[in-house]
Amino acid sequence: MKANLERHFYLVQALHGLATPKLVLESYRSPINGKDQQQQKIANLAFSERPDALICDYIKYCEFEKKAYEFDAVPSSEKKIILEDRRNGIKKRLDAVTREANAILILNWPYLSGLV
Repeated sequence: MKANLERHFYLVQALHGLATPKLVLESYRSPINGKDQQQQKIANLAFSERPDALICDYIKYCEFEKKAYEFDAVPSSEKKIILEDRRNGIKKRLDAVTREANAILILNWPYLSGLV
């Protein structure tokens, strides 16, 4: 039971960012049915496109930044603001993708580890 509670603790923490005892017990007590598993598979497939899009956007950002500093030129202050905004947007999306990936990994851990 302790191992299951720990797994649910990590699951709740990954999904909500904070694991309270009430949320962990609710997660532990709620049975997983076939519909939930199907929804998880759909969410996993939908998630798989987000890292790809993030990588493409990062490559575009790198090309934009490279052009901004082409020939050792210092970009204008407006261009620096645009670069910073794009960089911050990519960082936020990366954090969101990381949180979602952790949640998916925890949800699928029994299957990945061969426990099921």
